[in-house]
Amino acid sequence: MAAWGCLIAAGRTYLDFHLGIPGHTGILWIALLIVGKLVVRRGGSGLGMGIAAALWGVPMGMGHPLVYNVALYALVGGAADILGAIRVTHIDHPLGAAVCGALAHLTKLGFITAYAMSFGLYRNFWEVGLGVSAGYHIFFGALGGVAAATILGLIRLGTARKDKGSTVDTSAQR
Repeated sequence: MAAWGCLIAAGRTYLDFHLGIPGHTGILWIALLIVGKLVVRRGGSGLGMGIAAALWGVPMGMGHPLVYNVALYALVGGAADILGAIRVTHIDHPLGAAVCGALAHLTKLGFITAYAMSFGLYRNFWEVGLGVSAGYHIFFGALGGVAAATILGLIRLGTARKDKGSTVDTSAQR
């Protein structure tokens, strides 16, 4: 889980393209969270990866206090755990992973909004448009979920081919 947390923190920190679109980094880090959940397959793995991501985020310069990061990423990881435990979502299927990613990423926006409102910063959210931000978080979270299901499908395809003992014939390439 610590390694997955490191990947999540790295993806969140270093692959932020500063596009000015709320939630765009969710494509990668939500995908890594869901793939990590599907690979680890343990109860609480999302929570563990969220906490690990927050801890790894400190040396990577995530830019927020440790307590804030732990609360934020633990909440999102916990949401992914709960959504992954519901058999209706089937997070190993693209649609279920999209729903899980969208709702987990929306949980992140909810935390950020509650935090901002508690410190009187809610005006910025209303000026930008909380509804628009929520739409972007749902969209990018869902894309992250679909990416996770695609990555997992490719991993399964590769391991299935390996298990069958099939090899690529390179003699035609000589």
